[in-house]
This record gives sequence, C-alpha cells and structure tokens, in this order.
Amino acid sequence: MVNAGTYTAVVKEHAISETKSGNPQAVIKFGFVSDGAPVTLTWYGSFSEKAAPHTLKALVVCGLQGNNPAGALEIGKEVSIVVEEEEGDDGKARMKVRWVNSLHAIKAVIPQDAAKAKLASLEGAVMLARKNLNIPDSDEIPF
Repeated sequence: MVNAGTYTAVVKEHAISETKSGNPQAVIKFGFVSDGAPVTLTWYGSFSEKAAPHTLKALVVCGLQGNNPAGALEIGKEVSIVVEEEEGDDGKARMKVRWVNSLHAIKAVIPQDAAKAKLASLEGAVMLARKNLNIPDSDEIPF
C-alpha cells in the first residue's frame, strides 16, 4: 500500500499514448519506495490548454531530450513526486501521482536581509511557538 505523500522517484518508462477521446497524453512510470517496499505508479499528463504547462514542466523535469514533447526522457532520472488519494470512476479510492517536481525546485531565493524584513511581522508568532513548546529563545540559551 502506498501512503499519500512526497517521494523521491525514478523515471522507469515513458510514452505518449491516447486518451479515450483520442487526444495525446504523456505517460511516465515511476519507481520509488514506500514503507520499505518498492512501488511503481504511473502518471498521466494531458496536453489540454489548461494542463499542458504542468505536463510540459513534468517532462522537462524528467529529462526531456529536445523540444518536442514526444522526445525521450532520461530513464533513471530522480524527481520528486506527490502522491494523493483519488476516487476513481468506479467510486473506489486509488493512489495517483498528482505532481512531478524537480528535486531542486527551490526558485527565487530571497537574500537573507530581504527575507528578514519581509517576515519581521512574524517574530511574535515565533516567540509564542517557542513558549508553547517550552523551547528557550536562542538568545536565552546559556553556554
């Protein structure tokens, strides 16, 4: 059984297939470990106007060769996947790969001085969290 969560996975296989209505879709089979057991889940990406940006991002993250979405992916490429529970057409719950992300997805890092300025209003909330957890302020640690 796979639990919902974020996993580091590898690209095992990929293809372009067709939906029931005949539209192309990207299909990527991922392998990962959940609760110590190897798992394989397949992700399906649509090329509809709304979904295409997410599908193209996933393909690029998975090592798409060239600029055509039907190009080869990098087998063995490590990525981050988000697995969620979804109700199928039959009413039964199943686990689904919802998102495919880069392992190094942190973008637009803010310089520390700017980050401190933007988040200064939360200092009281941090102090309250420390108090509620009985953790002394770093300035109060006696060494």
